[in-house]
Amino acid sequence: MEEQVALGSRGPPSAGLVRGVGMALAAGGLLFAVATLLHPSQETPVTILETEARLVGSHAVYVVSYVLILLGLPALYGTESQRMGRLGLIGFLVTFAGTTLVAVSSQFGFIAPGSGR
Repeated sequence: MEEQVALGSRGPPSAGLVRGVGMALAAGGLLFAVATLLHPSQETPVTILETEARLVGSHAVYVVSYVLILLGLPALYGTESQRMGRLGLIGFLVTFAGTTLVAVSSQFGFIAPGSGR
């Protein structure tokens, strides 16, 4: 009976996990900056036709960056949740929901045309 498992008591996260999460978030942020630089400043019918490859490439990089960020945020929260407390949980949920909303709404035109086939 002495071997009871306390819920919510975990050991410290491994250094490899924290490093991997940090690298995923850093790569996502760096790719987001690269995609912003690649993206044409104005999307008009003329610029879309003239710079289609650059536009598609930048949106593909945006998608990869959002995936890395949205996978890294829960892992970061998981490694630091005990130190963050309830306010950290609220901050994480707002950040994750906001990032998801921006990712889906800004990339919908890029992803949606292929999803109807």
